Amino acid sequence: MDVDESTIKPAKVESSITQPPLSFDKEEVENAIEEARNLLELPTTDAEQVLVGQVEDLQRKAVQQEKRSAGVTSVMYQEAQELLQLFGLPFVNSLSEAEAQCATLETLELTQG
Repeated sequence: MDVDESTIKPAKVESSITQPPLSFDKEEVENAIEEARNLLELPTTDAEQVLVGQVEDLQRKAVQQEKRSAGVTSVMYQEAQELLQLFGLPFVNSLSEAEAQCATLETLELTQG
């Protein structure tokens, strides 16, 4: 069956999902445009080197952010303990693993199961 492509009309797709308008800092946009223009004026290999440098810089920043968010700091421990105290909840500072500490507390009959 042959189809006359000139009679095919694109379908209209409507969505009830609305996205909030994007907001950009005007200065950042202008800087990005200027940087793109400067890259266009460079020879291809120089532009590639600049872009590779930017990618590496972003990767370093991502690693730094990951390191900052990955671990629990001593300040976090201290704040958690303060919250437990404020709520009147007992807690134990343990030098061993939690399972070993729980077993010890159970052996000493300091827990209820």
